[in-house]
Amino acid sequence: GLRYTTSLLPMSSLRTEPKVGSIDYQAHVVIRGDELWRAVKAAESINDYLYLGTTPEGGFYVEAEDVDTLRYDCTEDQLIKSVHIETRAMFSAEYISDICKFAGKKDEVTLDLKTDYPLTIGFKIANGHGKVSYMIAPRVESAIGERSHIKAILHLNSNNGKLVG
Repeated sequence: GLRYTTSLLPMSSLRTEPKVGSIDYQAHVVIRGDELWRAVKAAESINDYLYLGTTPEGGFYVEAEDVDTLRYDCTEDQLIKSVHIETRAMFSAEYISDICKFAGKKDEVTLDLKTDYPLTIGFKIANGHGKVSYMIAPRVESAIGERSHIKAILHLNSNNGKLVG
């Protein structure tokens, strides 16, 4: 018959946890997971990028803009915990959505926000015996409004059909 064995990885081959500098977050929000999931699913249908933020009135929102605009607001009464400060940052809808697939099943999800800084999303697992935290870098646009990941623009020279940069 068929026999298969595998060995354990040596501890020296495992990567250490990355060191993350401390961020003095402006806002700490606690929201129901299903509420966050509903907001993200609605916003990702509009654009590949979405905004997450807090309002001076103590609310939280998820917003997407393109030709259409969608804004999903949660008032202070709908949140488990909120702050009265304004923050706003843009993130990849795909990354946020992937995280919220799991976070959406949790009773409480924590969001730590600061304008144009990484977002931290966390929730408890294993009946409160563990915690998962994700940190997502914000999407930053340049002063002229171009997306920051675009490195160069190529133009087609109509005289001879060659690409020039």
